[in-house]
Amino acid sequence: GCTFQWSDDDLEMNIGVGRINSAWGVPMSFAVCDTLTTVIVQWGTTNDGSTLDGADAYIVISQDPNGDGDPLDAIVLPCTPVIVKNSASGEWVSYEITPTDVTAGTVHVSCSMLTTAVQFPMGLDNTSGSAENSWTGFGFSDLCDPWSDAGATYGVIDDLAPDLAGNWMIGTPPQQP
Repeated sequence: GCTFQWSDDDLEMNIGVGRINSAWGVPMSFAVCDTLTTVIVQWGTTNDGSTLDGADAYIVISQDPNGDGDPLDAIVLPCTPVIVKNSASGEWVSYEITPTDVTAGTVHVSCSMLTTAVQFPMGLDNTSGSAENSWTGFGFSDLCDPWSDAGATYGVIDDLAPDLAGNWMIGTPPQQP
């Protein structure tokens, strides 16, 4: 099936970058999978004790044309609007996406949203050993194409903030091939 996850099941840290369009995602390759239909996310929280539940977000699937795991040259496939649920619960939230052909190789699975100064939506696992491929970006203009804005800031979390090295809490559950 289309099962893939860099992180373990434990969210240890919530990351946010202020009132700005933010994206976070990971590359995935599937050995035995034709169509991706579901993505799972563990959402972060806020720094004021409230939750992110009800906030608008997007799940963006992009094709990595050369399989290098870098989303900056990726081609957007579907962009699915979602509503944040069960934030700060430590539970995976499952989202149905537009069925996406993943037979061409590596895809980049990302979340994007406009965040406020108190929101820390990016769930991070920083105890299972970083795979050094959890990408983040901020300051871009299009939530459905977050990796293509020349004026934005992009990079692997390990490089942008080495003390936060880890794996984003984004994955895919068992699905039928």
